[in-house]
Amino acid sequence: MNVLEQLEYDGIIPVVSPAVGAEAQRLADAVLAGGLGCVEVAMDGMGSVRTIRTLARRGDLVVGAGWIRTVEEARAAVDAGASFLACPGFNAKLVTFCQHLSIPIFPGISSPTELHLAHDAGLTTVKFFPAEAMGGLNTLSAIGAAYPEMTFIPVGGIRPTNAKTYLENSQVIACMATWITAPSLYVDGDYTRVTTAAREAVRSIAKWESCPQSKRSAGPLLIQYRAKPMAKPVGRTAVVPAPSLLSDVTSEVSV
Repeated sequence: MNVLEQLEYDGIIPVVSPAVGAEAQRLADAVLAGGLGCVEVAMDGMGSVRTIRTLARRGDLVVGAGWIRTVEEARAAVDAGASFLACPGFNAKLVTFCQHLSIPIFPGISSPTELHLAHDAGLTTVKFFPAEAMGGLNTLSAIGAAYPEMTFIPVGGIRPTNAKTYLENSQVIACMATWITAPSLYVDGDYTRVTTAAREAVRSIAKWESCPQSKRSAGPLLIQYRAKPMAKPVGRTAVVPAPSLLSDVTSEVSV
């Protein structure tokens, strides 16, 4: 499973604040325990680079870098182990830099003109930013209709109450989520709230059905069915092991 496939498989990408610092490992453990296998670290100086390096070294999590604005920031993030980059707007230099390294990059777009630029640059997936402020799903659907081969990752104003609605759009592969890893959830050192938020997000966006054949003592087996087709291979291979997306059944979780 490559990076883009992992992001689509999860459907939700928690955004990690660089302020997490030395507690990055515990935060990653909490996210993984909640059923998600990817995060994006907001780029904000060397603290973010250290966090990216710490998380990327684990080998059990797809780690990206967000809010990239310059080639220098992109280079620092990639050197630290980032598997994908995201930036607030379309930047041709950043796109070219990442394409030369075969690193997925998702520039922010909010208009047909910006989407056209991204399409002409050879990109197939972009951020839709700021999603809710620019008209939400109605705007995304309108500009996306002219480019049916393009896919989107909405960012900005995404909440537990609207994430599933976005993901029901066939051109949306994942949503950025700030609420799952908000510092307020673990300010007291209790990371169980992060796990709970991640688990609730996974359940809210998935179609779950019981499997009566389950004999696991841990509890009933739930099988997740993904309605959307598998994304085409893009970028470097992800390190997170996961079931194949080639079949209808894409995940098995004991609860």
